[in-house]
Amino acid sequence: MTNSWAWYLLIRKGRCSWNGKVDVRKYDHQVALRFGLASAVFHKNPLTLSSGACPTFVFYGDSNRMFKKSLMALALAGSVASAQAGVLLKEDFNNVATLQGSGWVLTNASTPVGAAAGWFQGDQNIFGAFNGAPEAYAAANYMNADAGGILNNWLITPLFSTATDVIISFWAKADVLAPYADNLAFGVSTGSSDLAAFTLAPSFVVGGDWTRYAVNVKAKGAGSTGRFAIQYTGLADLSNYVGVDALDVTQVPEPATGLLFGAGMLGLMALRRRKPRQA
Repeated sequence: MTNSWAWYLLIRKGRCSWNGKVDVRKYDHQVALRFGLASAVFHKNPLTLSSGACPTFVFYGDSNRMFKKSLMALALAGSVASAQAGVLLKEDFNNVATLQGSGWVLTNASTPVGAAAGWFQGDQNIFGAFNGAPEAYAAANYMNADAGGILNNWLITPLFSTATDVIISFWAKADVLAPYADNLAFGVSTGSSDLAAFTLAPSFVVGGDWTRYAVNVKAKGAGSTGRFAIQYTGLADLSNYVGVDALDVTQVPEPATGLLFGAGMLGLMALRRRKPRQA
C-alpha cells in the first residue's frame, strides 16, 4: 500500500449492532454510497444492506489534521441524520400480563377456546428466551383451542406511525416434537385492531431455533398509523408450543439521509485525491 493512511467502513444493521467491515483501501477512491437505496456499492464488489441500516465510519492509522477534521464532520452529520430514524416500538416480553395496559391487543379467537386463554409468559422449562431472562418471551400452545379445535390466537401491537417506511421484525421458535408442528402468520392493518382488518402473509411452520422474521411496510403518508399482528394458527391436535420474542418496529431513514452521507463521502474522496499533491 502506497498511502500512509487507511480507513474502514463498518456496516451496522438492525439495532445498529456491529455487522462487519469492508476494507476499501484496495478500491482506492472508486467508492460510491447510495444510502437512499439502502445499499453500499463498491467498485466491482457490491454489498447489500437491509433497509434502515446505520452506517458508521471508523478511522485508524496515520492521517493529517485535515482528514481527521473531515471525518469528525462526517460523524457529526451522521448523528444528525440518524435522528431522523428511530425505534417506534420495542418489546422484549418481560411481562406478558401487562401488555394490554400498554396498548397491545391479545385476542384468542380459537374455536372452541381451550384451557389456555391466550398468549402467556414463556416457560423456561420448555425453552429459554431469545434474549433477556429465560422466561422473557410470549408463548402460545395447542391448548389455546379445545381438542379437535382450530387455533386462531392473535398478538397485536399498539399503534405506530407509518408516515415513513418501517421495518417490523420479531424472533420465533417452536418446541419441535414430531408429529406436531406450530404455525404462525403475520401482517399489518392501517390502525384497526379488528382481526378482519389485517392483511396476513401465508402461514409458515416455525422451526426449533430462534429465527428472525421481518417485513418492510411502505410509507402511507403524514398522520397514518398501523398495527402489526402475529397469529398462532393451525389445528390444535397437530400443534404444540411456540414462542415470540424481541419485536421491533423501526423507521427507515428518509432519502435525505443518504444525500447527507453521500456529500460527506464525496468530500473524503476529494481529500484522498488531493493528498499525493500535498506530499
